[in-house]
Amino acid sequence: MALTRRHDVGMEPQEDRVARPPATIYRQRVERAVAHVTTHLAEDLTLTRVAAAADVSPFHFHRLFRGMGGEALAAFTRRLRLERAAHALRDTDRPIVDVAASVGYEAQESFTRAFKTAYGQAPGSYRRDPSREPALHTPNGAHAFADGSFSPFRPIPSLEIPMTVIVKRLEGRSMLRIRHVGPYTECGRAWEQLMSYAGRKRLLGPNVMCFGLCYDDPESTPPEEIRYDACIDVPKGLAVEPPFEVVQFEGGEYAATLHAGPYERLAETYQRLYGEWLPQSGRELREAPCVEVYQNSPQDTRPEDLRTDVFVPLK
Repeated sequence: MALTRRHDVGMEPQEDRVARPPATIYRQRVERAVAHVTTHLAEDLTLTRVAAAADVSPFHFHRLFRGMGGEALAAFTRRLRLERAAHALRDTDRPIVDVAASVGYEAQESFTRAFKTAYGQAPGSYRRDPSREPALHTPNGAHAFADGSFSPFRPIPSLEIPMTVIVKRLEGRSMLRIRHVGPYTECGRAWEQLMSYAGRKRLLGPNVMCFGLCYDDPESTPPEEIRYDACIDVPKGLAVEPPFEVVQFEGGEYAATLHAGPYERLAETYQRLYGEWLPQSGRELREAPCVEVYQNSPQDTRPEDLRTDVFVPLK
């Protein structure tokens, strides 16, 4: 991902003197989101609408929901729709097109495709096989029943080994950035451009901070719309040429943890931080990008030995 070495990131632990909300606040908000989904299954359930029902910024909601429920919001919604449809197919003689419409599918073709992917057979074949159970696998226990009700949502349990998280402050600084738009797996090109340009400008040195700003969750954002900034800190007032920009990084408090291993598994660390640590922390999220600081480089480090400091912004 990034062509960087470990640097001093200017972090100082700071005692939290802000009044903290109850530790259950995010569980309550996710449960409100679940209630909204289950009562509006036939409607257009966008991330923005569900996040608003939960009173959580869309900026962080998707990672929070997946971290606590073990499913992406889209997968959770699709599964409940298909379970409700499976009950209707098994227990009624309603036309398949009507069943599809009742769970939010405007086209029978897309419903049939989704149903076959989930159950291994088309809706018509499923209807002729009454032994099939409508319930699909989920780690959070929420299932749709024939009478329109749902079993309770249960946040997934934490792992036996607790996650080490420290609240730290990142200081504000002037930064040189180049923006990458596209899959995170393809941002190496942005780092090559940035480091080459910084080298020509003689901006690199032993104390320079190299970091990435991650704006979007790849499970809720189309790959071609994901935004990522490759950055280094630079003196204020530096004159640069496009596509490079000098902007101000505001800093602030962050929940910090270490990800050990390949970049491809960073999502697992985010899931644990949002799903395990945050609901028990009493802290609230701030609408700002997550920050990644890379301690070593994939150019000369085995994937299993890569180390990445992950920072999630807090109010």
